[in-house]
Amino acid sequence: MKRIILCMGLALFLALMGCGKQEEPAQTKEKVKTDVQQKAAASKEYLAQQKQEYQEKMSQEMAEFQKKLTDLKEKAAQAQGDLKVKLDNAVSDLQKKMDDLQKKLDAMKAATGKAWEDLKSQTDAAVAGLQKAFAEATAPLIK
Repeated sequence: MKRIILCMGLALFLALMGCGKQEEPAQTKEKVKTDVQQKAAASKEYLAQQKQEYQEKMSQEMAEFQKKLTDLKEKAAQAQGDLKVKLDNAVSDLQKKMDDLQKKLDAMKAATGKAWEDLKSQTDAAVAGLQKAFAEATAPLIK
């Protein structure tokens, strides 16, 4: 009989101990929720910073491209014959490419997430293409 009372007491004690632990998952849930929110906010802030830095870099690239285009226009104005025709065509082509790049940069300002990543890839490709086009356009001047 003592054993039965002792077992029942032990069972009651364990049951009461288990009841107190039910609050812990709720606290853990709140902690996990808070951690996730903090990490999401930090991630969002990091991406915003990356986006800002990239846009500043692209603004500098565009300024350099504009300077190169201005120089090329001046050289085209001074050139004669076939060279003038080549340079005028190159200036026109480069201006179109720069306009396209500027449109991509403007679209990036409002883009977020996957759309921003896609535009960033397209913009990087456009910058590389523009650099190549400038090199090809100035090649006749080096000869």
